[in-house]
Amino acid sequence: MAISDSFLMQLGNRITCCRERRGMTATDLAVQADVVPETISRIENGQRDIRYSNLCAIALALHVPLSSLQPEELDKYMNYSPDVNLLNENLDRLSLNQRQMMLNMFEAQIDSLKKGEIKT
Repeated sequence: MAISDSFLMQLGNRITCCRERRGMTATDLAVQADVVPETISRIENGQRDIRYSNLCAIALALHVPLSSLQPEELDKYMNYSPDVNLLNENLDRLSLNQRQMMLNMFEAQIDSLKKGEIKT
């Protein structure tokens, strides 16, 4: 299934809005997300599809949850529980390093659950 132009434009607009709210230039974002500035420009202008890994890096660099970048076309399909919404709100308050620590902790807990080391 091809991604529509309007989807890419909405995604680019959300990234631009978040970047500008943080007072960052496209070059600042590119450096922090470890991509070339041209990539940020093309994504923000809806001219380029984006790899998931780049989208994650951009969200981290912007200090926003990945879900906040999702275009409205996806919103109708997202039915998060109140717990997930609360988690997203709290993650917004953390620094980049704190978020990475939380992610590492979650991954370790999930691994332990899968191995049966933690009883639910």
